[in-house]
Amino acid sequence: MANGLEASNDGSNFTFENIYVDDPRHGQGPSYLDISNASPTGIAEVVFLNTGVRAGSYFGKYDYSAEYYTIGAWGHASDVNSIGAWVVLGSYEFLNDGPTKQDLTVAEDYSLLHYGRNHYGGSGTSVAAGESWSKIYGPWLLYMNSCPGTADDCWADAKARVQTEQMAWPYSWLTTNDNYPSAGGRGTVTGTFTVSDAVKPAVSGALAWVGLSQPDPGGNWQNESKRYQYWVKTDQAGNFTIPNVRPGAYTLSAFVTGEVGEYSQADVPADAGATTSLGNVTWNVVHPGSSIAWEIGVPDRTAAEFRHGNDYFQAFLYDNFSAELPNPIIYDVATSDWTTDWNYVQSAYVQDGVNNPWPWQINFDLPSVPSSGNATLTLAWASADQDAIQVFVNSDAVFKDFYPSVSGGNALVREGIHAKYGVDYISIPVSQLQQGPNTITLLERRVSGIASHVMYDYISLELPADE
Repeated sequence: MANGLEASNDGSNFTFENIYVDDPRHGQGPSYLDISNASPTGIAEVVFLNTGVRAGSYFGKYDYSAEYYTIGAWGHASDVNSIGAWVVLGSYEFLNDGPTKQDLTVAEDYSLLHYGRNHYGGSGTSVAAGESWSKIYGPWLLYMNSCPGTADDCWADAKARVQTEQMAWPYSWLTTNDNYPSAGGRGTVTGTFTVSDAVKPAVSGALAWVGLSQPDPGGNWQNESKRYQYWVKTDQAGNFTIPNVRPGAYTLSAFVTGEVGEYSQADVPADAGATTSLGNVTWNVVHPGSSIAWEIGVPDRTAAEFRHGNDYFQAFLYDNFSAELPNPIIYDVATSDWTTDWNYVQSAYVQDGVNNPWPWQINFDLPSVPSSGNATLTLAWASADQDAIQVFVNSDAVFKDFYPSVSGGNALVREGIHAKYGVDYISIPVSQLQQGPNTITLLERRVSGIASHVMYDYISLELPADE
C-alpha cells in the first residue's frame, strides 16, 4: 500500500496536478498522497497538509469558493500531461441569487457547479402543492482541452472559451425543451443607467450591475432561485443591453461601486423578438444626512478592500488575529488606512483557544456639530451570521444593541469575502456628539462560537444640515 501511495506522488502519475479558479488561486494542488498523509482538523472539510508542495498549510474545498459570474470557468490542468478539464458557463441565467452568488468550484480531485443553492446564505426553491413549475438548469459545458505549452495555456484557452459560449447563447441546437426559448423567442432590454447623488457627485452609472429578475412580492434578486435572472455590466457611459431574455414582466435592479443600496424599477416588459428601450434610467440617491463626516471602505458588497481582503481564502485565519491585530482595534479616521487597519471580518478575538469580545473603536474629530437633528451611522454588511451588534457613542453605555438585517451563510468558516448584503441605519441624536474628538465603538458581542461574525462592506457617519 505504501508503495502505491509513493507512486501516486510521482508527477508522471498525475492526471491534473494544477487547480485554477482565478489569478490569486491557481497552481499545483496536493496529491493523493498528500491528502492521505494530511492531519484532520476541527472542520471536516479542511485538512492540514504534512507533505508535498503545500506542506505546512491548510487545504479544503472552501479555499476556492468564487463568484461564478466573475470567473466564468474553473477546473484542473496538467503541465505533465498537457491537458485540462473545465466547467465553462455560456450563461448565468439559470443560477440563483444574481451576480454576487458565490459557491464552491474545485478541490483536489473534482469540480463543482452549484445551481439552485448557495453555501453562503443562498435561497431555496419552494413549490406549493399543486403548483405547476419547471426550470432548466443549463446547458453548461464540460470542456476538455489540450495545451502543448503549459497548463496555464489550457487555462487561458478555457477562459477564452467562455466568450465563445456566451456569443453562441442561446444555443441553436437545443430545440426540444420548452423551458429554453430560441433566440427569436427571447427579447432584449436596453437603456442608460445614471446616478444622481448630491452628496457623492463623483459616482456615476459606469460599470454598474444591471439585471432583470422575477422575485416574489416583497423579495429581492439576491434571494431568488425559482426563476431566471439576466445581468450585465454597463459600459463607461452607463449604457446597457440585456439580451436573450425570456418573455415576461421583470424587476429591473441596478447597483454600482460607490453607492449603498440599489435602484429598482418594477414591471419592465421583455417581449419575444422585440427590444424594450428604457431610455435614461436614473437612480436619484437619497441620503439620510446632508453631508458625510467620514467613511470607511468602499460600497461594493464585499469586504475585499480591508485587511486580508486579498488572502481571506485561508482556513483558520481567525486564529491568528490576536497575534497580528490589537484588542480593541483603534481606527483613527484622520490617519488610519482601512486596507491595513480595518480587518475584513469582526469576529471573536481568539486567545489560547478562548473566544473573547473584540471591540472596534472609530475615533474622529468634528469641527462643529449641527444644533439639532440626528446623525446617521450607516452599516452596510458584506456578511453577518449568528451575531448581534452593540454600538457605543462617546460612552461606556450601550447606545444601540441590534441584530443586523441579514444573517446566514457562515462566510467566515467557509472562507468567503461576503455572503448576503444588507444595510442598517443607526440614528444618533447630535446631542450625543461633540465638537472635537469623538469615538464610536462597534462590538460584535456574540462570541460563543467562531462562526459568529460580521463583515463590513462600508461604514459612514452622515450629519444633518445645520439649521
